[in-house]
Amino acid sequence: MTTLEGQITIRLDPRNGGVARIQVKRPLGVARILRGKAISEALAVIPLLYNVCGMAQSQAAARAIASAAPETAPDAATETARRVLVLAESAREHIARITLDWPRLFAWPDNPRPLPWLGSALPDFRKSLFGASPPFQPASRATPDKATAQSLTRKLDNLLRRDILGAPPEEWLTIDSLAALENWRQRAPGQAARAIAYILKQNLAAQGACGCRPLPEKLPDDELAAQLSAADANAF
Repeated sequence: MTTLEGQITIRLDPRNGGVARIQVKRPLGVARILRGKAISEALAVIPLLYNVCGMAQSQAAARAIASAAPETAPDAATETARRVLVLAESAREHIARITLDWPRLFAWPDNPRPLPWLGSALPDFRKSLFGASPPFQPASRATPDKATAQSLTRKLDNLLRRDILGAPPEEWLTIDSLAALENWRQRAPGQAARAIAYILKQNLAAQGACGCRPLPEKLPDDELAAQLSAADANAF
């Protein structure tokens, strides 16, 4: 039986050249939970179903509703503020996994410094952009406190520089070659550089190689809807 959050099963067979099989069980039946609910009720339920990526799921739901009912579409400022919340959620989840999982994976000492930020980041960003309003309800509009939002962004930049990247994020984003990556790895004190050093030392660099093609950068909504509505949607 597939649980509500779904399941991904990965099987690796080192024989015969290293065969890998991935089985994805998606909870497509979750839509039944929303059947018959008002828009506001559905949007209130969505983040409760997805405890890891509630903001991203809420944004996807709000966009789907706006596509079907254009009168619920947000103004440009509200759409931008919602995207910022999704990005903040993504940053929090990545930093959480690096902070909580990597020390165990690589046998490093724990680094508790990011923990307070992990607990407060998303509520703080949400309050700075929407006040007490629910961000994804059709009637909600962004009321950004720009000074507070900018201060929160600076805190995130400082955390990335100090604990993760060992360099300012804008500098790290300029890395565009293996030589530049190696130069950064040798001089950066952050956890990301330590992880890459470990991977190289253990001759694991090729483990991430993949011959699969990525999805198109922009998959038309009608094509995506057709794929997810087809009888073989689980194979998509």
